Amino acid sequence: MNNDDYVNQTNEEAGVELLEERERHIWDRKKTSSIPLVLLGLGFVVMIFLFIVFLSKTSDIASKTKIENLEKRLVFLEERFGKIDKIDEKLILLDTQGKKFELFVDRFDRFETSMSLKMDIINNELFTTQKRGKKAAETKKPEPKKISKKKEDSVYHEVKAKETLYQISRRYGLSVDDLRKLNRLTPETVIHPGQKLIVAPVESR
Repeated sequence: MNNDDYVNQTNEEAGVELLEERERHIWDRKKTSSIPLVLLGLGFVVMIFLFIVFLSKTSDIASKTKIENLEKRLVFLEERFGKIDKIDEKLILLDTQGKKFELFVDRFDRFETSMSLKMDIINNELFTTQKRGKKAAETKKPEPKKISKKKEDSVYHEVKAKETLYQISRRYGLSVDDLRKLNRLTPETVIHPGQKLIVAPVESR
C-alpha cells in the first residue's frame, strides 16, 4: 500500500467518523428538542382535558339551573292547572244551579198558568152564581108596598145653612125626638146644608 492509498483510507475513515458524529449530534438534538415538544403536547392534552372537565361542570351547572327552572315552571303550571280545575268546578256548579233555576222558573210558570186558569174558572163560576142569584132574587122580588108611596108622598124640608134640628122641629110642630125617628137619626148625627129631612108623613097631612 502506498502513501496515497493510506491517506485516502484515513481520509475516508475520518469522513465516516465525522458523518457519524454529525448524525449523533443531530440525533441528540432531535432527542433534546423532542422532549419539550412532548411536554408541550402533554400540557396541551392536559389543558384540553381540563377544558372538557370545566365545560362539563359548567354544562352540569347550566343543566341543573335549567332543571330547577323547569321544575319551578312545572310547579307554577300545576298551580295554574289547579286553579283552572277549581274554575271548571265552579262553572259546573253554576251550570247546574242555572239549570235548577230554569227548572224552577218553568215550574213556576206552569204553576202560574194553572193558577190563572183556576182563577178564571172560579171567576166564571162566581159570575154565573151571581147571575143565578140575581135572577132568583128578581123572580122572588116582592111587590112594592104602600109604604113606599107614603114615603114618596111625605113632606121634606131642605136644610139651610145654620139650621138646627130644634129649629126645624119647632117650625113643623114636632119634637126633636120625633124628627130624629122620622129620619132615623142618632143623637150624634150632624145635619148639613142641602140635606132633605122628612118633617111630616102622609098620615099626618
